[in-house]
Amino acid sequence: MLTRSEANALRKVRPKSIRCELMGENIAENIIVADEHWYGRAIDIEIGDYLLLPPQTAAKKQGTSMSLQLLDELSEQTIMRGVLPGIARVHNQIYGWSAYVRVSRRNYVGRSVYRHLEDLEDD
Repeated sequence: MLTRSEANALRKVRPKSIRCELMGENIAENIIVADEHWYGRAIDIEIGDYLLLPPQTAAKKQGTSMSLQLLDELSEQTIMRGVLPGIARVHNQIYGWSAYVRVSRRNYVGRSVYRHLEDLEDD
């Protein structure tokens, strides 16, 4: 689908410059771009990672605390960030689209079934 010269040009582009172009500033965290074509599986991110979603996308918490933070709502995209371990649901009425977002601790090591558990409050 790509010519050899196009492929060679794309190989020279670094992830850092792609993140800068998407966010308008230098960031070190991961960026996940999801839209109405993302279906059939959850969106997995870590605390601190960014989500670029379709415009007018909202989030609902699935547990006791909201694991996503709305950073900006622009005409062309909604920007959210993972802030707490847990599961949230993002939905967009315009596209009739929704997806679950699972936020895990950064660099989590352990059984994968526990990676998205919310932190328990100590009494």
